[in-house]
Amino acid sequence: MKAKPVRKNKTKKRPVDAPSDFVLNWHKGSGAWVKKIKGKQYSFGSDWRVALQRYHEDLHYIEAQIQSPRQEREAADVFTVAELVDWFILSKRTQFKTPRLGKKYGLHPQTLEQHLTAAEILTRAFGDRAVVSLRSSDFDGLMSRIVSGDFAKVKGRKPSDSVVDCHVRLIRGIFKFGLSSDDCPPFKPPNFGSSFKQLQAKQLKAVRKKTRLFTPQEIRAMMSHANPELRAAIHLAANCGQYTIDVSDLEPEDLEGRWLDNFRKKKLTERRAWLWDETVEAINEVRAQPNEFNRLILNRAGKPLNNPKLVAETKCESCGEIVTIKGDSDSECNECGNTIIFATARLRNERNEKADALAQAFGRLKDKLVKRGLFVRNPKLESGWRCFRHTYTTVAHKTPGVPIECVQLTIGHTPSGSGTTQSYIHEANDDALIKISEHVHDWLFSD
Repeated sequence: MKAKPVRKNKTKKRPVDAPSDFVLNWHKGSGAWVKKIKGKQYSFGSDWRVALQRYHEDLHYIEAQIQSPRQEREAADVFTVAELVDWFILSKRTQFKTPRLGKKYGLHPQTLEQHLTAAEILTRAFGDRAVVSLRSSDFDGLMSRIVSGDFAKVKGRKPSDSVVDCHVRLIRGIFKFGLSSDDCPPFKPPNFGSSFKQLQAKQLKAVRKKTRLFTPQEIRAMMSHANPELRAAIHLAANCGQYTIDVSDLEPEDLEGRWLDNFRKKKLTERRAWLWDETVEAINEVRAQPNEFNRLILNRAGKPLNNPKLVAETKCESCGEIVTIKGDSDSECNECGNTIIFATARLRNERNEKADALAQAFGRLKDKLVKRGLFVRNPKLESGWRCFRHTYTTVAHKTPGVPIECVQLTIGHTPSGSGTTQSYIHEANDDALIKISEHVHDWLFSD
């Protein structure tokens, strides 16, 4: 009978230089210092000095049941915030370049700009950190930085509650995109905490300035003192509640005689309005020749009135060369050929502000009217371009015998009722649209 082979002992002896009262336990099988914390055993390496250092560094994170910075660094495949933002920007860029509904872009440039700004804030705040490492306290700190104006055009200038609300909504949307995208590896949804959330509609309404209504005298004074381009825009705002971006985006085919048929890109809704003789005359005075932008009205430099600046400058991480990059495309460094992506370039946020020439010109016009005693500002009331829309809607709703759906059609609000019913509004209510236009005209020019 053969004797059984002697089984070789593969256990490893405890290092003799380790303290006898060492806080960690020696695991003979793996040859490493271990510690059981909250029912789970953790290994810290074979060298007792390194293991002790790792233990003290990781203990707080282990007790909180989150990954420590060391564990994140040692992870073989960590999905970072910068990578998430890159995928998000790529998706939005693709959407931007995919036309729909007969328009030039699938995503409005102003909307793209807002997404890029939110992506820039998130990248500057967390950068190369792992998505799974983000805690509620991180988002509390991010909220404080946004509110204090760290990411504003002028650092330290506090943004309005509406702007903060927009940033929060879009940043949360980036993580929502990552959770639903097949391109991103699966990750645990972050805990945004109690402060990093949007205000409720009632809360936002309470802190927002109330919008004033312009008087007929104020609007007529604006029309008479404005430059030709601004005068045409004011006529359109008073005639049918057009925003500055709506005026800038008007195309030649949108105007047929005295009918304005255009598409409100913000809500993807149609709008139709009957223009006054004064409005048509003001438009014809500045009507642009056929142009590459396909715009009805251009500024004096031959550019669109509202042109978002999706351009910024950054240093190439490889060679330090200054590179100009655009938000809707990547750029290559002329010096070394390194590809620079918008989201990971740590762009200066102040260069991403939209250039709303009409709103700026309108602000200067109001300053001039204030000096001449033709306009009075109330610090408790908003007096921006939005007031035209509020004024028009308020007056138009008082048109006798006109259904509310017709007013909604003129301003591009989403109509109530079924889509089939609403498809007949144009032909069925042209008389009502003319009646609305005449009612607002009489209110504005009657005295």
